[in-house]
Amino acid sequence: AHAHAHRHTHREREFSSFVCGWRGCPSLSHSLAMASSGPAEWYNTLPTITRFFGTACVATTIAMEFNVVDPFYLVLDWRMVFQKFQIWRLVTCFFIIGGFSWNFLMRVILIHNYGVGLE
Repeated sequence: AHAHAHRHTHREREFSSFVCGWRGCPSLSHSLAMASSGPAEWYNTLPTITRFFGTACVATTIAMEFNVVDPFYLVLDWRMVFQKFQIWRLVTCFFIIGGFSWNFLMRVILIHNYGVGLE
């Protein structure tokens, strides 16, 4: 039984190293909690700002990928902010983290790990 417990701890460390890099993961227990409680409960336990920012980034990506929103209307263009008073551009530019790809997945994981750790 002791060897099994040791292997489980070793697996958690491997998972932490893979997902969080060499520094370890302050939110590892939060990530592992998803496996036991389900995605909805895990999502609801995320800190408020991390949940909002992550959701906004994923929703923006989905909207851009399915051509619901033209990315041109979201990027920061100072001329459009000052001449056309499109002030939403001051905020929406932060939600663009790229299209669906491996890099997108890594950015979402980083938002989760650092957001939970900082909040």
